[in-house]
Amino acid sequence: MSSPGSNGVKTISKIKTGPFAGRRVGGGTRRYVYGNRYYGCGYPGRPAYCTVVGRDLSFYYPPVVWIDPSGTYSGRYPYNGQEYPTNSTRLGGQLMTLQLQSNQTYSPPTVLHVLADNATLISLNKSITSKCKQYLGPRTMILQYNGTGGPFPEQVAQYYRGSSVALTVDGYNNTAALIYVNNMTQAPALLPPTIDLTLLNCVNSTIGANVPLVAMEPPWYKTVIGIIGLLGLIFFAIILGIAFVYMFCSCQRSMPKRVKRSLARDDSTELSVAEHPESTLPRTTSPVDPPAYFEPETEGLLKAHSGPMSTDAGDAPWKQMEGYSPRT
Repeated sequence: MSSPGSNGVKTISKIKTGPFAGRRVGGGTRRYVYGNRYYGCGYPGRPAYCTVVGRDLSFYYPPVVWIDPSGTYSGRYPYNGQEYPTNSTRLGGQLMTLQLQSNQTYSPPTVLHVLADNATLISLNKSITSKCKQYLGPRTMILQYNGTGGPFPEQVAQYYRGSSVALTVDGYNNTAALIYVNNMTQAPALLPPTIDLTLLNCVNSTIGANVPLVAMEPPWYKTVIGIIGLLGLIFFAIILGIAFVYMFCSCQRSMPKRVKRSLARDDSTELSVAEHPESTLPRTTSPVDPPAYFEPETEGLLKAHSGPMSTDAGDAPWKQMEGYSPRT
């Protein structure tokens, strides 16, 4: 079971059957969900070892598979992930792309793509359109990925979840991502200066915080304890309800006698007061003096700031925050 709120599975186990038998799964948590711009990098425990061939599935999800329709780069990094399925047999379903466009008037317009399985993209589409809607244009759609027309591996700005999710930027050309180097020491190319970085940062942080991860199933004994606790809570609520009904019925049966005794006491009190018209008994219904009215302390505040307001940044440390620019 996967969900955006899951933190992943810390426990590592072995796959016993299927095409990935013998490989380990688990160990990937949200803390390690960010990779980098190179295919196969960013796995927990092996951050600089960049390959997808024969890799363990730390997040259970297989990496994306880059398709080369022409066959020119087939089998070469990063088009060497053919051991993983691209159809509905992969976890989460067929590989799809989510296309996002900025609502800002950049030339050319900023267009992003998210490449992942179908279930992941449906979930991310809800999160991104909710958290980044003020930056998005009208062209937001999910399309089937077949390698034709992009996205391409050299356009990747960020991999996530063991290279099973990729965020690309149209017009970005990081040729270093096409050359396999074991430790990936070569710095990636800079992003184009004419892209909407506000949208890119919003989408990047939203994916990192909301990309679905496989949830850890609780041990069987915790499930049993939870069921027993729930049944005990229900039983306690039933007993409490029965006791409340019993007490309420008892009060209803004894109410007439109590009312009579109370009325009798009130009549005797009224007679004793009537017999002594000059009685000086204190009145219990006399009004209470209202509390003192507190004036707003505007005078004291004015005295505290009677001098000219300083514009020195030393008097306002919040102005020294990096990147601060007051709104006009």
